[in-house]
Amino acid sequence: MKDFEYTQSTIITKYTGSDKHVDIPVKIGGILVTEIGKSAFHCNSTIESVWFGGNVKIIRAGAFWFCDSLKEIILPIALEEIEMTAFGGCIKLNEIRLPDGLKKIGELSFLECYSLYLAYIPASVYEIGKDAFDKCLNLTLVVEKDSYAEEYAKENKLNYIYNDDPELQEERP
Repeated sequence: MKDFEYTQSTIITKYTGSDKHVDIPVKIGGILVTEIGKSAFHCNSTIESVWFGGNVKIIRAGAFWFCDSLKEIILPIALEEIEMTAFGGCIKLNEIRLPDGLKKIGELSFLECYSLYLAYIPASVYEIGKDAFDKCLNLTLVVEKDSYAEEYAKENKLNYIYNDDPELQEERP
């Protein structure tokens, strides 16, 4: 893959392309892509959307830090962990749907995502780091009733609604 630097264990370590839309491949060199490495897309101001292949399990610290044009992220169903500051400073990101099966959201993961207004957090999440959504000014978390995410929202005085809220259902396509 010409626009990616990667290790033999297939961790994408750097994106060198200039596309507005990036598809994270399922495989590189016949090996499954399982991680996005630390700072792999750091400060890329060209990318507007990223769609992940289905095998990425970890998005490392600062992977998309200050990708200030990033508006859309389609995350893989295999994702288990988002490390600290992974999407910090993505100021145009407005909605994020975290996949079922995700377990951990690191500290400051969505720091200063000023446009983020909805974050869907599945019941599978059992750890959310300190200030994971700090400075997300208009954010509402969409949570499952009695989930860890609901407790996190209450403890951190964040707006939240339940995933089955009728108003939310009306907004969905």
